[in-house]
Parts: sequence; C-alpha cells; structure tokens
Amino acid sequence: MVSRHRWRVGFKWLLLTAVSLAWGILFYRNYWNAAVPAFGEISMHLIRLRSVFWRYLGVGTLIAGMWGFVAIRQRVQKPSDTRHERIRHRGT
Repeated sequence: MVSRHRWRVGFKWLLLTAVSLAWGILFYRNYWNAAVPAFGEISMHLIRLRSVFWRYLGVGTLIAGMWGFVAIRQRVQKPSDTRHERIRHRGT
C-alpha cells in the first residue's frame, strides 16, 4: 500500500516537472523570441507581445498553484500505514 502511494506521489512530481519544463520552453520560444520585431509596425508587435505575455503568465500561475497544492498535500497527508494501524486497533 505504501509503495503504491509513493509511486503516485512520484508520478505527480514527474508530471508537474514535465508540464513546467514544457511551459518554460514554449514561453521562451513564443515570448522571448518575439521581443525584437524584424519588420512591421511596432504597435502591432507590442499588442501581440502583451497578449502572449498575459496568456503565459496565467498558465504559469496555474502551474505554480499546482506545485503548491501537491507540495502542501504531500506535507499534510499522513502515511497510510499509521492510519490503518489506528483503524485496526480501534476496538482493543
């Protein structure tokens, strides 16, 4: 039972790390590469840059919230074997 719980917790951390890494790569490619316009009007470029920034900021905040939720939940949650021990010895 404990090993399955550890596997699930490890999978959550791995999944969150992969999502965070993918977000960082996409942010770098779509936002930082768009920082200097090659041709065209600067005002249109700034509008696009602002929309990309807010979209990635929102997704980044969501990912940070997921990191916080997983970390707090893992910290607060008691090990499953002690919970079962309490239930088993309740009647004695």
